Amino acid sequence: MRLEALSSFAFQGDRWLTDLAPDLLPPDVAVAHAEAKVRARRRQAAEARIPARLLYAKGGWPTCVPTSGEAALLANVRAEVSDIMGIALTVRAPAQIIDRYASLLAEKERKEREKAGREARRAAATRRPRRATVDIWSDEERDQDEPAGEGGASGGDAQFHHVGADSYPGTMQLPLF
Repeated sequence: MRLEALSSFAFQGDRWLTDLAPDLLPPDVAVAHAEAKVRARRRQAAEARIPARLLYAKGGWPTCVPTSGEAALLANVRAEVSDIMGIALTVRAPAQIIDRYASLLAEKERKEREKAGREARRAAATRRPRRATVDIWSDEERDQDEPAGEGGASGGDAQFHHVGADSYPGTMQLPLF
């Protein structure tokens, strides 16, 4: 309940905890909540003047950089809300607001690029390499399975023959690059 009184934000949208059992509240808490509700209505009225396109999107990022006129409006709304809430502002001037929105958008784009790069690296790391089954046969073994003249070198040199998915003694799995 104290958080509601300090922040002027209701526990659930427009539902205040103090409204559930107002008769159980000590007088000082009841007064603090009545003042918080007045601040909330004033804050909401000021914030309602902000055009929808300038509101932060889901995820907490702006969607565009305001024009100088929009930045002046935002500066006025911010000054009004800071007076209502008793908050000191560091970004007050329209030019500062434009710079802040631009820097937030640049940071959002940078984070999205980093995320896309991480996802691409993760996808590449989880991709299984293609493999071929290769049998290593001696010339004698090859001569027993192949007609004469279709093999490679002679004289006992080992030969590599691609035999697909079949498996024979001496089969190796080699990655294909």
